[in-house]
Amino acid sequence: MPPKVSICLPTYNSRAFLEQRVNSILAQTYTDWEVIVCDSFSNDGTWEYFQQFQHDPRFRLYQIPKDGLFAGWNQSLSRVRGRYFYMATSDDTMHPDFLRTMVPLLSVDPDVRVATCNFSFINERDEVIAPTQGIPSNIYGDQMQVWHRRPGAMDFLVHTMLGTSWTTITSALFDSSILTDVGLFRIDGDSYSDRFWAMTVALYSDLIHCPEQLATWRIHDSQSSSVEAKDWRSRNLALTQTTLRNHWPRITQMLGDSPQLESKLLHGMRRYYEETFSLDRMALRRNLFSFLNGCVRAMCQEPEYALRRLRSGFAWETSVESEVQQLFKEFNLEIVCPYHINAKVCPFEPAEPTLD
Repeated sequence: MPPKVSICLPTYNSRAFLEQRVNSILAQTYTDWEVIVCDSFSNDGTWEYFQQFQHDPRFRLYQIPKDGLFAGWNQSLSRVRGRYFYMATSDDTMHPDFLRTMVPLLSVDPDVRVATCNFSFINERDEVIAPTQGIPSNIYGDQMQVWHRRPGAMDFLVHTMLGTSWTTITSALFDSSILTDVGLFRIDGDSYSDRFWAMTVALYSDLIHCPEQLATWRIHDSQSSSVEAKDWRSRNLALTQTTLRNHWPRITQMLGDSPQLESKLLHGMRRYYEETFSLDRMALRRNLFSFLNGCVRAMCQEPEYALRRLRSGFAWETSVESEVQQLFKEFNLEIVCPYHINAKVCPFEPAEPTLD
């Protein structure tokens, strides 16, 4: 009988923080799991480290071609046997009660195939440097501190217009059935392929959020997500549009088919791309030559945008966060907060709300 949870652990030259990651898995108080190690022929001792587990039935060890970050993720996912799966990025960690807390949440409702928790940013010395912040806090605010359920449509808007709503995949647990609907990760999206995958996931699942700090995201100089490739923002915009068009029937089923819907959904990533031209008053005051260079580039590449900014006097634009909130209202999307579930499902009760 397969284990209940498949923990995917793709690696490439991950030795620096690997022991912390594996120890956090071994310390799990929920024990019905397996680890799928897919190593892309590391040369820093990563593969040698795993040899101590070659006779441990909980560990499945594979060496795979070195085809990139998300190709490694896909190799792991293609070997999932459990009802649920967790992506254990090799430099991060999880609280001992992560699985014990999160697994029961995915048995609450068949429409919920994603569970997330709060997380902490840690540094290279395992020190907590900040709690959950960024997109989740900016959009969902204090609701991140209570148990809640979010409609998939809400997270779809956030994934599409701002970035991955759960910030780090280490704070999420998934029902493996979601892979049947959404497939694997793109391998041509640089370090942001997880955003395109998350967009699709949100079209097929609501989400339950646990307010406990049960995962970490390590910030360090060598991590893949810290590097943005040249011209990435224009490609990001194009890939966002491709993702929308590939799933347009599902999107219109969820949000309706208004004439301006695609334009609204693309606005966040278009703004992200347009920021590369720096056509604002702050840039003008900071460096006139750089500002003029941006004007010339914009006139050549995006003339309509350049003229629009000129007509506005290069004034500040409305934040994308506020536009997302407006779309929540337009589509009548609300968080179910607090979200009450049977206390037997949860291993503990947060101070607020009290679970039934």
